Amino acid sequence: RFLGSGMSSSSYSAIPLAEIDIPGLSASRFLLREARLLPYRDAKGNVNLHLCRQSARQLEGMPPSSGALAAADKPALTSKLNTWLRHVERWA
Repeated sequence: RFLGSGMSSSSYSAIPLAEIDIPGLSASRFLLREARLLPYRDAKGNVNLHLCRQSARQLEGMPPSSGALAAADKPALTSKLNTWLRHVERWA
């Protein structure tokens, strides 16, 4: 399915968090890759419903000046994550 706005066709999953080895995920599965924070894709590269929900809750509670987030743009990250969350929730 084409998602528009520069995003290519994506696959989705609803694998439970308990079945995802978050520390074992490659850096590309995280919104903040270098810090390995805010995972949103599973090991197969699918946008995961539960990872997106968990990361949205984490991002909401992170102060804009905290650690890795200080170098990132919190509103842009929030927008990007909310977009993925909307798509994966429609899929689910």
